[in-house]
Amino acid sequence: VRTTRRNRIESGEITYKSGMSHHLWKGNRKPSFVLRSRLLNWTKAVMARDGFRCTDCGAKGSLEVHHVRPFKDIVDGALKNTESNKLGDMDVNSEEFARFADIVVSEHRLSDGITYCKPCHARNDSRRRI
Repeated sequence: VRTTRRNRIESGEITYKSGMSHHLWKGNRKPSFVLRSRLLNWTKAVMARDGFRCTDCGAKGSLEVHHVRPFKDIVDGALKNTESNKLGDMDVNSEEFARFADIVVSEHRLSDGITYCKPCHARNDSRRRI
């Protein structure tokens, strides 16, 4: 069955709708989600600095990076360098957003993050839930 399906896809007999024509389309991703996804290298660097352990309890699993300097402050500082004054007004596919995202990523320093496990992150950040 798998081989037959793969052959039908490769021949073009079966096609899949994507983007706005897909039945599960829910619109573009939110700008803050796109920004956070671009911070993967920073996240890995913070975790490596902390030895891939929770800095609070020493746990090794389910790690997250907490912003010591609030993410909102970093974004607000970068917004001052753009034409838009609100993150929600930007189109994530625009050139302006790409420049803005580069600024946000470059503004993150290792000292801006700390590694926590999920329970410690929830305990140390009132906005974070398990």
